[in-house]
Amino acid sequence: MKADITIKTPSRSYPLLAGPRFPGAALRHMISKIAPDKLFLIIDEQVESHHGDALRSAMGRGLSQDRVYVVPSGEQSKSLDSWNRIIDFLLRGEVRRNSLVVAAGGGVTGDRAGFASA
Repeated sequence: MKADITIKTPSRSYPLLAGPRFPGAALRHMISKIAPDKLFLIIDEQVESHHGDALRSAMGRGLSQDRVYVVPSGEQSKSLDSWNRIIDFLLRGEVRRNSLVVAAGGGVTGDRAGFASA
């Protein structure tokens, strides 16, 4: 998959991947480039119901069921308690610096997953 846009920061560059086979091809590309020790998927329940199988398949055998966290849709996910549950999930899975945490679902899910994984 080719990078449509490259995001440049003072310390490194990041490809922005998109295309007709997204997200599968982009995930496989990312995983092959990063070679993470562990994979985690944090996914909104609505996205899970429509795209969960495709995302799991794209992430491959490195993604075990105990490394998938489904975030409930709605206002209840906009809370400190929700963020704490994601942190607990990542810590139980022994997330490390070279792990890959994929967030699928947009706004609340992406914000919580990004903040927790940081």
